[in-house]
Amino acid sequence: MDGPGVVLSATPRAGPSGPIRLAYLVSQYPAVNHTHILREIRGLRELGFEVHVASIRPPDRPKEQLTAVEKEEARSTFTVLRAGPIAILGAHLATFLRRPLKYLSGMAYAIRLAGANLRAAISNLFYFAEAIVAGRHFERLAVTHVHTHFSSTVALLLARVFPIPWSATIHGSAEFEDAAGFYLREKVASAQFVRAISDYGASQLMRASDPEHWPKIEVVRLGVDTAIFTPRPAPAPEQSQPSDAAPTRPPRPSEGRPARPEAKPKESKTTLYDNLEQEMASLLGRPTKT
Repeated sequence: MDGPGVVLSATPRAGPSGPIRLAYLVSQYPAVNHTHILREIRGLRELGFEVHVASIRPPDRPKEQLTAVEKEEARSTFTVLRAGPIAILGAHLATFLRRPLKYLSGMAYAIRLAGANLRAAISNLFYFAEAIVAGRHFERLAVTHVHTHFSSTVALLLARVFPIPWSATIHGSAEFEDAAGFYLREKVASAQFVRAISDYGASQLMRASDPEHWPKIEVVRLGVDTAIFTPRPAPAPEQSQPSDAAPTRPPRPSEGRPARPEAKPKESKTTLYDNLEQEMASLLGRPTKT
């Protein structure tokens, strides 16, 4: 989980203006399919970091269906869409009065991102509304860095208004299928660092972004903690037992099925490999194998 701008070690590092106070911005928390985010957040807290969580939507299940750990997380999580109309309007008014140019610039940027797509422009304005509520909440908490899972557009707009550095984990694969529609180029350029969960994800982020920002991209794989989930030992291979049943034979042509020609062996890939080897050898100026 190490990344530029945020050093995750056993002893939290102090920033230029004090200790690092992290915030996580998540689309829905807690949730069954976001268990890895829950463990990531709790792992950071175990290392001594102060971590605040804002979720766009409430948990995915009623309170009585949450686990004890999820209930604990839900109690301390700020839910943007549960803030209420008065709190939402208050956050926007306070932000506009405090930084009017940034507020108007952020709104204009949300519209400009959509281009000529009216539906995307409307969606971005909703994201902007959520970004102001979350940003105002983080500002009151004096958060020094925001990391996001599944809410990177909200975080992108938040950073246009509030002077809070941010980073993102991009999971894919929908983002990679429509990199322009998910504003990947803009997100990689704006974020302090971007985490992919696989080499493929990192390659797609590089493909969508400018080369000058590639050093920001890193791979942090999702895995299983074997201390919690102990793998079962591999079963011993089964010994083949002789069968008492009579072997079956393929039907003859006269028994109703058309005769099928003998299957031809698949062509060897040696020719293709040799061609590639020769081409690479010629490029490298090396003799080919004989």
